Amino acid sequence: MKTLMRLAFCLAVISVFVLSGRAWATMDQAKLYKEAFGVEKPKCAGCHVDKLPKKDDGKHALNEYGKKLTAVKEVPDLETYKQVGANDKAEE
Repeated sequence: MKTLMRLAFCLAVISVFVLSGRAWATMDQAKLYKEAFGVEKPKCAGCHVDKLPKKDDGKHALNEYGKKLTAVKEVPDLETYKQVGANDKAEE
């Protein structure tokens, strides 16, 4: 029974990542932005419409900067940030 419960949990976690369809901002993304532009702590509003985006149903409204990033690459990397350039709102 425990094995079945563990398997169900693992499948649920994997399905969240596979079926979400959009990249979520993570600590790794913040670190990449910080590395690219020397910002101490980038803010959510740098890429999102809301200061604190909700993770309900995997939806995050992106602002224009966030849309530019995901247009270049769905999950931005260091080169993507450098290519698109910095966003002043990331520090506000």
